Amino acid sequence: MELFDTVPPAATNGGRPPAHQDKAAILRANPYKWGIVTTAASAKTASSQATNIRTGKLRAFVPGGAFEAKARNHDVWARYIPAQVAGEAA
Repeated sequence: MELFDTVPPAATNGGRPPAHQDKAAILRANPYKWGIVTTAASAKTASSQATNIRTGKLRAFVPGGAFEAKARNHDVWARYIPAQVAGEAA
C-alpha cells in the first residue's frame, strides 16, 4: 500500500483533463500566434467551438476573452491575447 501526505483534489469532468488543455497551454506559451485547436465534423460545429473558446466556456480557455478564436471551414483557429487578461500587462 502507498501512503500520501495529502488527498488529491476532487476530480471534475470524470477525472479527465479539460478538452484541448495541451493546445491551450501551447497557445499561452506563444502569445499572438494562431494555431488550429481542432477540426470539427461540420462548419457549424466549428463555429460553435470557436464561440466557446472566446467566451471561456471550454475550461482550458478560461478566462473568457483571453483567447481569440475563429472558424474556417471545419477548422477552429485560436490565439492567446495576454493584454486582454485582467491584471496582465500588455
